[in-house]
Amino acid sequence: MGPPIDAMARPPQKILCSLTNHLFCRIIRITFTIPVFAILAFLGILLESRAVYLIPLTEVYESFALGGFFFLLCAWIHPNGSERERILNREGKLGMYNRVWFFVFQQPFVMIVLVVVQEITQAAGVFCATSKNIQFAHVWISSFSSVTTTFAIGAVLRFHGATKQMTAQQKPLLKLVSFKGIVFLSWIQSVRTSLTDFPYS
Repeated sequence: MGPPIDAMARPPQKILCSLTNHLFCRIIRITFTIPVFAILAFLGILLESRAVYLIPLTEVYESFALGGFFFLLCAWIHPNGSERERILNREGKLGMYNRVWFFVFQQPFVMIVLVVVQEITQAAGVFCATSKNIQFAHVWISSFSSVTTTFAIGAVLRFHGATKQMTAQQKPLLKLVSFKGIVFLSWIQSVRTSLTDFPYS
């Protein structure tokens, strides 16, 4: 017999989640960082004239993946939200948990806004990725992006430091370093490309 009719009508992603659990879905979201970056980079090469519009999408996905990593840390403490809050409250870390939640999930929202602004200013010819002049949008977008990313990563690191005894068995810091290493290599590549394209004359 085949799968139930209601299961056949559900999207593949929901079927995958129902067959496993939310923890597995969070891991999938993080591990998909590599193929997402690779696909967007490939499309950027294939559609060179559109690369400037495609590559910024990696930053949006990165912010969601970091949120997935934070969810993973939370699930390692306890998969049930109410029980997790009870544990953190007992340890005197519930207030910090709420603040970290805010700083982590402000990043996806801010990054979406910044990418939309970047796409618009790029189309309008006022982005100018190779200029450091404040009259161009690149300077402001890069600054806001750096600030929001710093807050998000700093919050995750702080949360890890406060809860590392609860999650020591999973070695989350090593996983975070591996995840951010991919992003760092992508950043190095973008910097190299920018320097190559910079008009020195």
